[in-house]
Amino acid sequence: EETKKTTPKAEIIKHPRDLYQSRLKKLREKLKKDGHLDSNIQLSKRQLLLRSVYSRDVPPPDPVQSPEVEQKEIKKSPPPKSYISDWRSRDEIPGWKQNKFASLEKRNFNPWAPKRKVSREVMEKIRWLHRELPNDFTVAKLAEDHQISQEAVHQDAENYRN
Repeated sequence: EETKKTTPKAEIIKHPRDLYQSRLKKLREKLKKDGHLDSNIQLSKRQLLLRSVYSRDVPPPDPVQSPEVEQKEIKKSPPPKSYISDWRSRDEIPGWKQNKFASLEKRNFNPWAPKRKVSREVMEKIRWLHRELPNDFTVAKLAEDHQISQEAVHQDAENYRN
């Protein structure tokens, strides 16, 4: 009687290290074939991965010639009911409301929704820096340093009342 030999599952499933090594080997072969890697050079894993990233020097398709690339329409919401279209010519409108209307127009009447929010401690630090050293820590510099919008820094640092 012949008995069928079964292999345990541990032998069938490859170890993650082996999978990684096989992927690196395939990547080396591909880079050598494409001419991006000399066969005499020995590279570390990091260098090899960086070469593979930089070997993709294919320019992006021309947006004019490719039909699948469409121009994004600028999303514009309808103005709110409180918006006055001729606010620039009216003198009786207070400054805070003029600033609000200008900000609305700048954002195409979309509500202000920051992409990144920061904690209260960070906003207190921003307020303190802007109050103590306004020439060194401008709104633009603080926004760039903390990777938030200038509008967020302006609303917090300059409009904050102690």
